[in-house]
Amino acid sequence: MRSIAISVLIFTFTLTSSFAAAVERSLTIGSEILGKDVLYSVYLPNGYESSTRSYPVVYALHGAGGYENYFFDNGFQSILDRLIESKQIPPLIVIMPDGQRSRYINNYDNTVRYEDFFFDELIPEVESKFRVISSKQSRAVAGTSMGGYGSMVYAMSHPDMFAASVSVGGSFCEGERIENMSNDEWNDSTRGAVYGFNLDVPDRLTDHYKAHDPCFIIEDNNSLDLTSVGLYMDCGDDDFRNDGNARLHILMRNNSIEHEYRVGDGAHDWEYFGPRMEQGLIFIASRFGD
Repeated sequence: MRSIAISVLIFTFTLTSSFAAAVERSLTIGSEILGKDVLYSVYLPNGYESSTRSYPVVYALHGAGGYENYFFDNGFQSILDRLIESKQIPPLIVIMPDGQRSRYINNYDNTVRYEDFFFDELIPEVESKFRVISSKQSRAVAGTSMGGYGSMVYAMSHPDMFAASVSVGGSFCEGERIENMSNDEWNDSTRGAVYGFNLDVPDRLTDHYKAHDPCFIIEDNNSLDLTSVGLYMDCGDDDFRNDGNARLHILMRNNSIEHEYRVGDGAHDWEYFGPRMEQGLIFIASRFGD
């Protein structure tokens, strides 16, 4: 069991020359929607405490099995420090909430309304507590695996909220893989609790599932307008999510949805995710202020 320091600000500093940034770990927000406290961590760029300026913000979403410090425990702070110091991205704030195993959406019977929490409670809390620029053109979302899924679904469901969305190893467009899951695997993965327990093929592709899968969202919505959101997908060539990512890329291309798509040498792990999230942040920076 990892120990969590609730409501205690633990600062970690990275020093490169005179560069110093801070991470505030395991902060809490009391959620009426979820009926419990939710943990989140924050990256504050160098100069935040001594300035009065406001900053663009990126919401970083971890994968299944992750937690609010997952990215930071895997060296994400050093990536941010280096990119900001080298001016490849502007100074920005990064918010990493504990998504638990929610897939970042409301579940099938609305007993867990994570998406409502994210937009109705988390974003307002962040914008009142930290000096973030509270506009679409200075707000982005990025994630890996389940978090990549959440990032892409949020961009499609809330295109008015984000300048850019980055998915690395996103878990979407997986109809064939879902059909091959045993009932136990379906129930024990994030999918049972989110989409409905004990569903047999083809009953697993419910209306709720389709409303929250990027491929079905595109296929079922001829009026979908994503021109104002920069979309970036990346997946390793040895990643078992590769088929779904390729499927979404082809569907987007065939529907003239502008996006960036990358495939690199790697699998479904942080060794691949870290460097590719770095490229995703550079893409986000190119979309800020558009």
